[in-house]
Parts: sequence; C-alpha cells; structure tokens
Amino acid sequence: MRLRTMKLSHTTAAGETFSCEADFQDSVTAVLDKCKKLFDKDAESIALFEWMEQRTAHGAHSASFVWVVGMRQPLPLGLIYQPTRLQMALSRTVIDENGRTWGTLEPQEISVSQFLKDRVNSIVTAGAGFGKTTFMHSIFQRLLSGDTVMPLLFTLRESDEIKALEEFTTKATALAKKLKGRQLLVLADGYDEISTDARQHVSALLNKLTADKAANYVLTCRDHYDIYALTDARRVQVAEFTREDQITFMHQYFQICERPDLDKAAAEAIYLDLNRRGLGDLLKHPLLLTLACITKADTPGVELRGSADLIESALNALAFRWDQQKGSVRQQTTPLNGSQRQTILRKLAFSFDIESVPERRAVGVTLTELERFGFPDVEPLDVLREIAQFYGMFVQIKDKWGFVHRPIHDYLAAQHAVRTGLFAQQLASDSFPLDSRTAYAAVLSDHATEALLKILNRNDQQGVVRTVEEALLNEPSFDGPKVWRAMVEFTSRQQSEYEYDGWRLKCELRDQFITAAGSRFLQDVILLGCDQAGRYADILVAYAVAELERRNVVLRKDVYAALLRRFKNKRMTIQVMGYRALGDLPHELLPDEQPPEHR
Repeated sequence: MRLRTMKLSHTTAAGETFSCEADFQDSVTAVLDKCKKLFDKDAESIALFEWMEQRTAHGAHSASFVWVVGMRQPLPLGLIYQPTRLQMALSRTVIDENGRTWGTLEPQEISVSQFLKDRVNSIVTAGAGFGKTTFMHSIFQRLLSGDTVMPLLFTLRESDEIKALEEFTTKATALAKKLKGRQLLVLADGYDEISTDARQHVSALLNKLTADKAANYVLTCRDHYDIYALTDARRVQVAEFTREDQITFMHQYFQICERPDLDKAAAEAIYLDLNRRGLGDLLKHPLLLTLACITKADTPGVELRGSADLIESALNALAFRWDQQKGSVRQQTTPLNGSQRQTILRKLAFSFDIESVPERRAVGVTLTELERFGFPDVEPLDVLREIAQFYGMFVQIKDKWGFVHRPIHDYLAAQHAVRTGLFAQQLASDSFPLDSRTAYAAVLSDHATEALLKILNRNDQQGVVRTVEEALLNEPSFDGPKVWRAMVEFTSRQQSEYEYDGWRLKCELRDQFITAAGSRFLQDVILLGCDQAGRYADILVAYAVAELERRNVVLRKDVYAALLRRFKNKRMTIQVMGYRALGDLPHELLPDEQPPEHR
C-alpha cells in the first residue's frame, strides 16, 4: 500500500528511537528544542528534561499511526482520521402549549477548539469503537504543535503506563515551574480497560495532580463504567458520525484500498443502500462503518443486521480475499487458508485479555493450533505476521502482540466460547462475566432468551446495562414477552425519576439499555408497556418512544393506538431525551384520522 506520509524517527538522549509521521516530527523536535532551553544544566534538571523528552517521544509514536481493520500496515493518523464531534448535556427551558415551563437536559455539540480552550478537567465517554483513542491521539498532535499546552499521553492498558503516571505525579510540580506558563495536560486513555483497583488508583493520581495545581487531565472511558472520585471533571460525550462524516470516511477508505471504482458518488450510494436496509444507526459508529466498507467492497449483496453481522461479514470477506489473492498480490509463506487463520484469531482472542501479550505467549497459542491442523513444522511467527498484514486486527506492538480493536477482540473470543461449548457451560452454571464477550456469545448462541434473563437477574446494575445494551445492538432472537418482564423487574431495582400527572410524563434512568434495541422490538416494548401500566413500564415506554422518534420511525397503527389508550390524549407530552407530544409523533393513520373518502 502506498502511503502519503513517510515514517521518520526521533532518538532521545537516552538512546531510545521512536517513529512518527514526517509532518509531525518537525513539531515534536521543535517543541523539545524550545523546552530544552527552559531547563538548567544541573543533573536534576537534565534528568527531568530527559524524562519529559522520553514521554513526549513515546506519545508521538503512539499518536502518529492508527491500525485500521483490513489494512496490512498502520496508517498515518491524518490519512484516515475523521474529526471527532463532541457533545455536552446542557439545560434548556421547555414551554408547552398550556404555558407550563420546566427544565430539561439536551445534548449540545461543542467544538474541539472550545473543548481544548477551556482549561478544566474532562472525562470523555462513548461506546466501544467510537474513536476515543483516536480522538486522544489527534488532540495530542494538535496540542503539541501549539505553544500553550504540553500534553503527556498515557495509554492505561499498556504495561508500566500507570507506573509512568505515578512517576509523573512526583515530577509534575517541578515540570510546571520549568515550562513557565505552558500548561501540563495529562491525556489518560482507556480507564475502562484496567481493573477496578487500578481505576481507583488512577483517580487518586489525577486528583493529586489537581490538588497540587500541577496539571489538568482528559480521561477517556466507555459508557456505563464507574468513574471513581473524579467529581470536579466535566462530562463530554463523543458524538456519532453525521451523514457527511460517513460518506467522507467511506470515500477515504476506498481510496486507501486503491479502489478507484468506488468514488465519492459510489460511497454515497452505499450509504443510501445501507440506510434503506435499516443500518443507518450502525454507520454512525466509526469501527462498524469500517467493517461496512470492507463488506460492501467485497460482498455488496450481503444482508446485515447488527455489529455482530458486520464483524462476521468483514472477517469472511477478508478470508475470501486472502484465498483469492494467494500468490498474486503477496508472497505466500504458510499453507493455511483464511478459515484456519480465523480459527487461530479466535483462539488468540479467547486466550488473552485486553492488554498486549509477550510474543512467546502468542507464539505458544499459534503453535498449538498449527499442530492441531497438522502443520507442526510451520513457523508460528510467519502465521502471526501474515494475520497482521492481512487482517490488521492482531498485530505486533513493539515487542508484544495485541488486538487493535476491543470489540473485535471480544467478538472473536465469544465465537470461540460458543463454538467450543464453553459459553453453554458458563450459562448452565450462571458463571459468565457481565461484559461484551457474554453479550456477543448470547447473540451467537441459541440461548439468547436464557442468557438475557440470567443477565437481567444479576445485581451489578452497570454491568447488566453494558451487557444487555451490547446484546440488543445486535438484534438477537429471543422471547419478547419473557425478556420484557425481566426488563421491567430490573428497571424497578434501578435509580429512577418519574412524574406523571395525566398531561406530562417526565422520567429518567441513571443508566438505560432499551434505546439500543432494534426498532421492531421498541415498538413491541410500547405495546407491552401500555398493557402493563405502571411506573417502570412507563419509563421503558418513554425511552422507546423517544428513540423511535429520534430514528424517524413511523409508529404502527396498533402501537400508536396503544399509546392513546394508555395516556388518553394527543396533547400529553413525554419528557425524556428531549420533549415531544403524542400528537406530533409520526404514525400510521388511525381509522378516525383517515380522510372521509378512505374511511
């Protein structure tokens, strides 16, 4: 693949070499040269500068490149990066037609420029694969190229990064004095990818920096994870891709793949086709959009339902592409086919947690599978390198190997658990964890109803929300009424707000999963909820109505009639995730709404 940007390197005073983009290297060198002049020549000052230099070079290396699924090598960040959009919940006053007023929180977009201009601590949240890490890398590059902020990047899931953050807290005050007005900003990425104890420790370190007035921080974390003791930080959400974002990204991806037949007009046509198939919401998600690009480029007629379908289709497309291109595009070094490589990927995913692993462990797992396939003499490292080159999913990161996207890691691990019967054993003994792997396994297995019922019966509320949300995103087949009753019972155990006076239904859940469901089930939720009137059923109905309106879904006649039976009149308003009156909801016309000639 031809890249537009050359890879250069920076060598620190300690002799370590880090690669980075050519157009970014000048910024790194210029900043370090400028900062060096601020440090004295005594041993303590020299050691302090060398520590900062090493961290800056390390961050520059991490932030320069991005692994993209399906690519044979990492890409310069600027080649594929689609600027991140951010949202904050801001208050708005609502006045209904009867003149009553109340406040509501609604998401408002905030520019990255404004986000960075405000010198406050921030927590940036989003779902899996929404580009939190890519965003942190982009602002690292942006800030380092300026004159007012000195960013320090810590990828928390990597070995020794929390230890490096500890070390920074002991040096931060001295560094701040040396930098003379240049703000120190910690970019701590992946709070959700470390243990509970480690999260609490990171929070304590960030709070110490705040108390010492030595540095501010930006912390990223997945939705629905407990964030401990960081009460002073503002909350910001990564927003979904817009229509233009999606089309531009697809066009860029196809260009990088050297597909001149898939120009911007073709990208727009694919976008419209996927929207017609009901996948519009998935395409607002950067990782899933990438998988859709792979799938549409190789197998344009495939039917897709959710993220699990996208991952599976993309894997199959890449495996097919591998077998078709053997010996033509690249030098074949092993006798394995695409299916066998997927089996090895699944076993690697199941064998390892989030953190990258030493090469010897990856080699050990691969060798075991090669012996099972009857290839004991094939070099495991050759297999790993071929997988990295072609799939771009499990790759070498310095002296270790790891998955570049956590959702794909979890999906492949779930596949292995289902195919080997391990998930069925976990389900029978109620010993499964509440995580994405369990969610994917529930979708992939024939036990979605049993799995959802057991998940909803657990007491870890945030764990339940995360897992059920991930499962619902993939529209699994399950017994709707049974799962609905379990959802209502679970909602009754959650912290919630509820007000209903006959004219207005106002409610809120601290964490909710129902809006992740497919539109068909959301309409069923309204039917089931309206037949079971009560606080917790009403709350789920309200969220279902709000989400269907957000998707511009036209309510079925029976669903809209059920809403009117439950809430009595069209002027009744639902206030959750915004404000709407029943009479304003798009719906199929009821008999009494039809023109006389059609009644």
